[in-house]
Amino acid sequence: MRTAHIVPAVVLALCGTTLAQYEGHFITTVSHAGKGRMFDVDPSQRKSTEFTLPASIMNDSVNTITMFTPTLGWVGTIGTAQTASAAGVPSDLYRIAVDWNAHKITATKLNSNKLGGYNLAQITRVGSTLYFVTSDFSLSGTAGNANGILYSMPMGGGAATQLLKIGSTTVTGWVDGRSANTCATDGKIVYVVAWYTGEIVAYDIATKAAKMIGKLPGKISTYSYPVCSHMDGTNLVSGGLFGDVMFFDTTTNKVVKHLAPKTADTAAHWSAYKNSIVKNTDTGDWVFGSRDACVEPVSDIGSGSLARRQTILIKGPYSTTNNPDGLSVNGIWHFPAGGTTSSYMPFGDGCSTTTAGNFVPTGGGGIVKKNSSSFSFLLDGAPPSSVAILMLGTSKLQVPFGCGMLRTLPILTLGTATTPSDAGRAAEKGTFRATIGPLAIPNQNFKLVTQWGLLFGTPVEVAFTEGRTLSIQ
Repeated sequence: MRTAHIVPAVVLALCGTTLAQYEGHFITTVSHAGKGRMFDVDPSQRKSTEFTLPASIMNDSVNTITMFTPTLGWVGTIGTAQTASAAGVPSDLYRIAVDWNAHKITATKLNSNKLGGYNLAQITRVGSTLYFVTSDFSLSGTAGNANGILYSMPMGGGAATQLLKIGSTTVTGWVDGRSANTCATDGKIVYVVAWYTGEIVAYDIATKAAKMIGKLPGKISTYSYPVCSHMDGTNLVSGGLFGDVMFFDTTTNKVVKHLAPKTADTAAHWSAYKNSIVKNTDTGDWVFGSRDACVEPVSDIGSGSLARRQTILIKGPYSTTNNPDGLSVNGIWHFPAGGTTSSYMPFGDGCSTTTAGNFVPTGGGGIVKKNSSSFSFLLDGAPPSSVAILMLGTSKLQVPFGCGMLRTLPILTLGTATTPSDAGRAAEKGTFRATIGPLAIPNQNFKLVTQWGLLFGTPVEVAFTEGRTLSIQ
């Protein structure tokens, strides 16, 4: 349904994408039933395309990924842990070349020596030198001797140099048994974060000195369980297993912002756990790779945060057990379309209803840019058999309505039916979605306030997403 009003300063027309193959896309690494897989993810179309991998990184279960250019990057493998009866298999570091047209990966092993851990957890770069950590214990080490190892290596490959064997004897305050699970750098310091308790070690590249500088707290759980970290200005931004996004200011050594879900995700069949994170610089959102093979942008909704299940890489049906078949997005990287200061930002909270429960719908969108043709209005987290109504206005409101707030006075409404995110999960609450677009955005400045409403159930119930401001500059 729609009104007779016309949105000022903008006419949105349906059309196809004109962006280059990789622009605005994610590249992900996934472990699945003990094997490695990689996917090209288009968030605007909410679809993924699998890459063909060489046996070297497929059989070792590819883990983390760091890209240098759209066609050149590095991945680490997992190997196998040592046991009382077996020595285990160490991880390795590979350079990858990406063919986006053929969706094919080629890989070259870079480390000429044996690494001291079975899980190469994260890779970062300074100039022509790579830095990376292997987490968990070394193959021959014990707690207190090697809880994790920081390495360096020339970008072109060669022998990996052990810089720091992390443990209570080398870093004051480190608790033995905590593995090194993430690393990031500002060019002078390499920051290593502990699994699962979140201690942060700063390693000075010039002086080779290492010290503890802080700790990342948990909100949903006692601990934060960091899975991946990146530098964003002076902030070390880390994603946590339960959906925490923690901003640690390295100039003050304090947590300055902490996004976390209101409660742990308890919807059946969906894993509440995350395993990687990266920033989408087109939208400003932080985006998780989950442990049930989904790409999930994080929405800051004021009193908490929600990770929207935007793109499903591997389809169901799944069992109700957590992390079925090892479907984990171990690594994720984003390639921006770039050239935009525009935004589609959330404000306020959404709501479900007391009777429907167990879902909170959220809004979202694609790349926001003048003269672009890939933007879509997105809705995630709807219940089955829903009608979705997109409301567009020019000003914010806060009027109680139904289970939540009406966030704008609509001058244009667009209606569509919701569809399953994944047919294997179609009977579950919170697993349907809606899309309006892709749309053409004209070459002019404008601002809109938007909100999705949902009609569902018998008798009919109403639920709302958060509000969002679409600002084109």
